[in-house]
Amino acid sequence: MKHTNIRIARLKEMMALEEKRAALHGHITAINERLSAIQNELYGSSVSRAFQAKEKRALAPKKTLKLRRKGRGELKGEILEILQATGAQGSSVKELAARIGVKPANVHSWFSANMKKIAGLKKIGEARYAINGAAGVVEKPAKKGAKVKKVKAVKVAKSARKAKSSKGRAGRGVLKDQILNALKDAGDNGISIKDLSEQLKANYKNIYIWFVTTGKRIAEIKKVGPAQYKLEAAA
Repeated sequence: MKHTNIRIARLKEMMALEEKRAALHGHITAINERLSAIQNELYGSSVSRAFQAKEKRALAPKKTLKLRRKGRGELKGEILEILQATGAQGSSVKELAARIGVKPANVHSWFSANMKKIAGLKKIGEARYAINGAAGVVEKPAKKGAKVKKVKAVKVAKSARKAKSSKGRAGRGVLKDQILNALKDAGDNGISIKDLSEQLKANYKNIYIWFVTTGKRIAEIKKVGPAQYKLEAAA
């Protein structure tokens, strides 16, 4: 019993430290974005991106380049994407960490914080998880009566259809062409998803999802920094 209590205490401490590290990472990201904006105003966007890339290379420890800290939204998207692809057999924490490129402790912490928030997410074995239904839907407190559940399902379906048709979202082929053209124009420094969203007047989330799905299948697209990509010339 004493050993179990110590283990729980250590896990709680680890989760608290992970949250502090994530908060510090958010502050650093905000500072870097502000520096980039100032550089852009003073010297132009190409110099600003080159400066930002240089600063990131200088600040990143060599041993953490491969297993860098993922942002909360980015980690969620990649975990849910893999779980949807693996279906009923799911994936273990170790497998998820290896495929995403993060530490297993980060994946453990994420599941501990999100198990009750995401519909369909469930534990199917020792450190192994799967997902059923629509990923990313936050569960609300259960209400009594089958009628209430049916009304809720209808509202979710309507919201999904409305989201697809709103904000002038471009078709998949059109979005692909727009992104590839923007990457060509950006050159070796690449372009961030944020800049792409502003340039194409498209939803940030839609562009991010495109890169982690369709974009992964295009060999010429390379990731050069957090949420930043470039297009390499074909050999």
